Amino acid sequence: MAMHKNFSEDTAIKIDEEIKRIVDECYLRAITILRDNEDILHSLSKFLIEKENLTGAEVDDIIEGKEPDFPEKEPEKPKQENNTAEDQAKPLDVQA
Repeated sequence: MAMHKNFSEDTAIKIDEEIKRIVDECYLRAITILRDNEDILHSLSKFLIEKENLTGAEVDDIIEGKEPDFPEKEPEKPKQENNTAEDQAKPLDVQA
């Protein structure tokens, strides 16, 4: 996509330099935050591997260093079909 610029080459260079400075600064800040909180990041990843989805409250607990209180999962019961002899004798309604 072509864009028409209404500023000089000098101004374009200054804009590029400022953008690079901002991006570099934010990159270093992000790396620092991740390194400073590496233990929390590893805890979060461990619980995500275990549970796959976390609620906001569970994430808050992990960040605070608490063990999240996961509700117990009830095992799924196998589905029982209520087929009577009469139901089994009926022809299947199959439409193409």
